[in-house]
Amino acid sequence: MNQKDFIVQHHKNSIVAAILWPLLIVLSLWLVYWVEIKFRFNFTTYGVYPREVKGVFGILASPFIHSGIEHLYKNSIPILVLSASLFYFYKDIAWKTLLYGWILSGFLTWLIGTSNYLIGVS
Repeated sequence: MNQKDFIVQHHKNSIVAAILWPLLIVLSLWLVYWVEIKFRFNFTTYGVYPREVKGVFGILASPFIHSGIEHLYKNSIPILVLSASLFYFYKDIAWKTLLYGWILSGFLTWLIGTSNYLIGVS
């Protein structure tokens, strides 16, 4: 394989990864919402509840919980675009950045939020 073919193949692999991971992330959000609606669950209590032990789990769970289809839709497009950019331009640190952003934003929400269950990535 010559250098040009290597560069082309590397670029194709980068594009596939930059599209595949964000799609899987967004699909997982929609799957959780579908389960909630299909089986008539209410996942709101799994959101962040600030400054209470019962709300700590929400730091991890709240990005998967949405108040309705419009809330989920309005979050899906930015998540798809921004995470695709993250995985394309910063593939070496994309997962670490995503994880730190997820945990840090959830923790800050838990630390300074109002006394109510907070959900989603509004």
